[in-house]
Amino acid sequence: MNRTPTDTRIKETHRGHIVKRIVDKSGLHVVQVSKMMGRSRAQLYIDFANPDMDWTVIAKIGKVIRHDFAQEFPEFNMYASIVQEPSLKYGESADLDRALIELDKWKTIAYENLAKAELWKDKYLDLIERTTKHSKAS
Repeated sequence: MNRTPTDTRIKETHRGHIVKRIVDKSGLHVVQVSKMMGRSRAQLYIDFANPDMDWTVIAKIGKVIRHDFAQEFPEFNMYASIVQEPSLKYGESADLDRALIELDKWKTIAYENLAKAELWKDKYLDLIERTTKHSKAS
């Protein structure tokens, strides 16, 4: 079968290339999309190079650029219910408030552990000093 560029029966099946093309058309830069997804730009380019790009990544990109990839991938609807995220939208203030509370909690724990580590370090150095003096006296 001769395949020509105008042959409409041949479809591109490289998921990464298809998604990259849609991202480019969205008007958002890859850097913006990666930040909104919480994914590195380098990882996103690796995803674009993958002919079998992961459905969860495709779903997240679709959410960020507000595009339904079921248009390009009819089988996407099968996976959409599996990879669906919670209904909260990116950047909702409730999420941010919860994240800041959680951040403060872990900061407090980290500072408490740092103080304990300093205390143990001081005890350790004191013990070494006393042991050294005891060894020299013997």
